[in-house]
Parts: sequence; C-alpha cells; structure tokens
Amino acid sequence: MPLKSYSILILDDEPIFRKTLRLHLNSESISIFEAQNLSEARYILSTQDCDLILCDWKLKHESGLTLLQELSQKSLNPLVKEKPSVIFMSAHASEEVALKSIELGAQDFIVKPFEISELRFRIHRVLESKQIKQRLARLEKAQENSEQTSQFEGLIGRSHQMRSLFSLIKRVAKTGSKLLIQGESGTGKELVARAVHRYGSTTKTPFVAVNCAAIPETLIESELFGHVKGAFTHANSDRIGLIEEANGGTFFLDEIGELPFNLQSKLLRLLQEGEIRRVGSNLPIKIDVRFIAATHKNLEAEVQAQHFREDLYYRLSVIPIQVPPLRERTEDIPILFNYFLRQMSLSMDKELPQISHEVMQALINYSWPGNVRELQNCAEYALILSSKGLIQVENIPERILHNSMTQKNSLQYLEKIDKTFDRQSVLSIKKNKQTLEISLICEALRRSKGIKTQAAKSLEISTKTLLYKLRDYNIDPDQFSQ
Repeated sequence: MPLKSYSILILDDEPIFRKTLRLHLNSESISIFEAQNLSEARYILSTQDCDLILCDWKLKHESGLTLLQELSQKSLNPLVKEKPSVIFMSAHASEEVALKSIELGAQDFIVKPFEISELRFRIHRVLESKQIKQRLARLEKAQENSEQTSQFEGLIGRSHQMRSLFSLIKRVAKTGSKLLIQGESGTGKELVARAVHRYGSTTKTPFVAVNCAAIPETLIESELFGHVKGAFTHANSDRIGLIEEANGGTFFLDEIGELPFNLQSKLLRLLQEGEIRRVGSNLPIKIDVRFIAATHKNLEAEVQAQHFREDLYYRLSVIPIQVPPLRERTEDIPILFNYFLRQMSLSMDKELPQISHEVMQALINYSWPGNVRELQNCAEYALILSSKGLIQVENIPERILHNSMTQKNSLQYLEKIDKTFDRQSVLSIKKNKQTLEISLICEALRRSKGIKTQAAKSLEISTKTLLYKLRDYNIDPDQFSQ
C-alpha cells in the first residue's frame, strides 16, 4: 500500500547518528525533526503532528521509555488526535528490553547498528499498519453514522416510505391512542409496535406480545384474559392472563384478524371500559394498557364478510399504520442485507464478506413475498455458503436468481410489445390476436432465415398450421431468406 506523506521525529543523543538517518530517510514525502533529549522531543511533539518517533532507548541521563510512558497517558499536542507510533533503537539489545518496549506500546524494536534498508522496511510496515487502522476506523465511523441515519428504534430504512413511517411513529407514540398496524407477513409489524412502545415510554414499562394465530382457539381466551380456579378442567389455580401482565404498559395483539368472533366482544369491553373478566369469574378487573393490534388481512373486507365485528374494527383503527412491503422500498434492500450480514458474522465469528454486484442486483430485482424476514433468511444462507470473503450468485437461493431473471425477461418482452402498439391502440385481445400472431410469425421466419420447418418449431406449432397462417395472413417466407 502506498503511503501518504508523513513526518518522523528522530530522538537520539548522538548528532552524527541523527544527521546520518536524516540523510538516508529524507525525501519529498517525509518531514524530519530532530531532538537530542526528552525536553526537545516534548516541545516538538507539542507543536508538530508527528506520525512516527525513532527513539533511542538509552539517552544521556534519560531513557526513551519515559517519553513512551508519557505518550501512553496523554497526548502532548491537544490538537492532534492520533498518537505517534514508536520504533525503539538500541545498541544494548536484550529480549527483556525489547519485550518491555512492546508492552509499553512501542510498535517495533531495532538493534543498532542496522542496515538502512532494514529500517526503511520497518518504518513502512509500522506506518502502513497505522494507515490501515485509521482507514478502518473511518469506515467504521462512516458505517455507524450511516446506520444511525437509517435506523429508528430497531427499524431500518432510508427510503421515503420508511422515513414517513418513522415520522408517524414519533407523532403517535406519545399520544396513547389505539393503533392498528397493517402490512404483509414479514414486513416488521411487531418491530413497529415495539418502536411505538419504546419511543412513547418514559419509564421501563412492560411490553407483552401475543400472536392470535399461534394459540389454539380452545386456549386463547384463558391466555388473554386469565382464569380462576375451577373455571374448567385442569384449572387448578388462579392464573392471570397476558393482558393483565401488560398492565401499565403496552399490549400488542398480532394477527387480530384470527381472533375468534365470540372473543371479539370481550376485547371490545376492554377497549371501551378498560376492564376484563377472567374466565370463570364475574369480577371486573381494571386494566391500564396501551392497545396495539396488527394484521396482514384486510379488516374492512372481513367486516363486510361478517368475520370481524364492525364496532371493534372502528375502536381499533383510531390511527392506522401501514407498513410498506419490501418490494416497494428496494433502496432499503442493500442497507438491510448488509445489516443482517454484520449481525450474523459477529454471532458466527465469521469474516464479513463483500457482496458481488450480480448478487445485489438479483436481490433488488426479486419481489420478496416474505419481505424483510425472507431477506434475513437469505442473508444467513449466503453468509454460511460464502467463501473467500465474497458472496457470489451461487451463494444465494435459486428462487431469487430465477425470479430476478424472469422479471428481467418480462420487462424486455413488455418493451417489445410496447413497440408493437402505439398509445392509441385498442387493447382488445380478440382484435389484436391477429397482430400478435403476425409479429411472432415474422420474427420466427426472420430468425430461421425463411426456413418454415424451423420457424414452426420455434412457434411450437406444426408446419401445416404455419402454412395455413402464412396463406391467411398473406406472408411470403422467401422475403426472410436473405
């Protein structure tokens, strides 16, 4: 790696030695300072930005270790953030001296006398290592800043859809209003609910989440509302429900569209009167919870079909929140994919791989029916299968590649169709069937250079059928034989 220009402080009590080093190391890209004792060195370091100190171990009545210890405790120049690297030089070499230097923070140790080529090599190695660390620190800082600008309470995205969602969450979080979160499976509805809870809570209050679709219908009433001893078989003691557990905090009911119709009236009572009754009891229990519901269903349609109570729907949807599917915010795919890779590479203790351009293009072109959850699974799959620090097309699921290519081919086909018709064309299939057939037959004859058997094969019709169509459409195959 080529080094940028840099500066070196030579700290040695022998003037001839300092001048010799200056002579050999001097170049346009190197600034050299000299000091014969610690006092001079401190002054230079307090006024100059030095990248490296070539420090003699044993000075007259002083030790270079003193300066190293001072540098380890504080910077001598408050305007300089980076401390200089140190290479110790000594004619009094021993393994103990070298180890002590390294322990105190020196980057290298060289024994006098030495070849100037050896010193140049060590200087380059130390400064190159420093340069790499600085670059990595800058990249990590940039990545951290980038993530901070695209993250909000566990949600990730930089698209205008996600920025609008973040803004809406901030506005509704402090209100305590009931929320209905709608979105496809895997879009992150529970993450939205948790973001509302965290952003709106001033103290550590409970957040209880339950998925209606995951609890058997025979158990869901007891799970939500609790029960008293003897309420049913095996009810051997009183048990509080999940709604009571959330008292004082947030209760998140996911997939509320799956809630049995007979339980919807009990939930409505909670929303209207702020109280519940445990199974087997008529004693009302006051509950103070923020209620957030979520569904992937169209609840308006469920109301029309009489599968969901209309009064409950209007109670729930005080503030509706729509979580966009991943296919509608494709600019967030690289951010999310990289985020998942970083998290998983840390947990697997695996090197963070690079992503090939072809892979990223395939990810962006894919429709993601499983949304963010599917993308997360894809990242795990790719990380496990990747090698040599690079994710390539063979490291991602086949369906993603196939879908990406199909979509690309479909777009190319649509472009061809678009050229066949102008914007004023009638779009009747019946009326345009003949135009489409003529276009396809002519293209097949062009590709086969007028050979009818080959054209018929590519059109997947018999040669006899093609001959009839050539006659009906008055197409001369010989004009394609050129």
